[in-house]
Amino acid sequence: LYVCGDLVIDFDKLTASINAEPIVLPPTEYKILKIFTSNPNILLTRQVLLEKLYDVDADFVDEHALTVNINRLRNKIENGDRKYIKTVYGMGYLWIGDKE
Repeated sequence: LYVCGDLVIDFDKLTASINAEPIVLPPTEYKILKIFTSNPNILLTRQVLLEKLYDVDADFVDEHALTVNINRLRNKIENGDRKYIKTVYGMGYLWIGDKE
């Protein structure tokens, strides 16, 4: 069970909620969350994320798919008061969920 503020994720049961309200996430978004929450405050490049999500070469995946998945995830878990994912332009992403 991962708890960060109002966000609660149960990776074993593949459930998530914000303020005790369930949110529906597809498997790819759970994978992204697992990668982020396992590497808090560590810069994850787009290439590293693609390799962890898909295959080592990420040959068959359009890099745009990663951006779309992260944006969809952000729309579900973030609001004006709470940001969990920080974009480091030209580099990748940071999970800052543990920082208040």
